[in-house]
Amino acid sequence: GSTDGTLDIIHKYKDKINYWISEKDEGIYDAMNKGTKIARGNWINFMNAGDVFFDNNVIQALPFEQQYDYIYGDHVLENEVTGKQTIIKVKNFSEKQKIPFCHQSVFVKRRWLQDYPFDVRYKIAADYEQYLKARHNGASALYTPILISIYLDGGVSAVSGKTIIDEYYTITKEYYPFHAIVMKIYRILKHYIKKVQI
Repeated sequence: GSTDGTLDIIHKYKDKINYWISEKDEGIYDAMNKGTKIARGNWINFMNAGDVFFDNNVIQALPFEQQYDYIYGDHVLENEVTGKQTIIKVKNFSEKQKIPFCHQSVFVKRRWLQDYPFDVRYKIAADYEQYLKARHNGASALYTPILISIYLDGGVSAVSGKTIIDEYYTITKEYYPFHAIVMKIYRILKHYIKKVQI
């Protein structure tokens, strides 16, 4: 049901697109679940509007031959207004605190997304919930020090500080209760300090 010109672009390149559908959904995670259901390849990556792979060699550089279910790497955060780019290294990111990657920079074995779809109750952090659910059911993950994507700052996860604090707390407390409380306090303080500075 897109009305922003997306369909015009799809029609322009329809000879290069195997499958597409335009209809109403319950948000980005519902749309991603729909894509996952029809996917037939071994690996899935979600690239949002405005985001791109870091370069043309990313796919060839990733270690798909290794026996892991999630392969993820670093990304470049690009400011939507100024165009300033910042390299984000995620090697030391802890899944006890937040999702250790942006979903533009992760490749997931198809079956894990089909067996554990995104929970559409979450509007911002469903990818974190999906990841923890899969990990606690045996999915393995590999970090590789490769810049995978350029991620345009200003997407849905940047919209509501309160929503992301609440969603992360709800998700984290199911798997890491102690860290959930600590991180909620930290995020509230960080959000308050940011508002005061503004």
